Amino acid sequence: RLRGGARVSAGSRARAPSHDLTLIPVRKEAATLRHLYVALVGFALGVGAFFTFVVPEVAFSVLGPHALDAFLAAMFPRFYVMATIVAAALTVIGSIGFGVRHLATLAPAVALLLTLIAWIWLLPMVQAAIGTAAFGLLHGLSLGMDMIAMLLWLLGLVAAWRVKAP
Repeated sequence: RLRGGARVSAGSRARAPSHDLTLIPVRKEAATLRHLYVALVGFALGVGAFFTFVVPEVAFSVLGPHALDAFLAAMFPRFYVMATIVAAALTVIGSIGFGVRHLATLAPAVALLLTLIAWIWLLPMVQAAIGTAAFGLLHGLSLGMDMIAMLLWLLGLVAAWRVKAP
């Protein structure tokens, strides 16, 4: 009997109260999360490749040296903001959809770390070295870190795509 003298039927005893605090039912939404992950990686790789290869080439051919420096100084922080948001979103989606230890979570988490290092530590050094002998080395290191981050996004994409929907 419950408080107040109410009786509990056998059927209601068998049902446990639902205390599921999961925001997204992972099993039901695994395919959706996988498709969101794949779409986000595709977007990020397209934007990353465009900003890495196309925009600088066009800027070098069109702008003069002073306008080019100002343009690149304004563009690359925005690139790193986008890359940070994408890597963080992929890490969160990966942890919800695939688990914390899955490659689809770990690869973008490492990419996020590389992106933050390149943005916070390396970018100011590259911008300060414009016109010096150290610029080429620092710029190459920055470009290499960006490429590694994009490869990690691609690795996460492959890992996410290989997961079979329930």
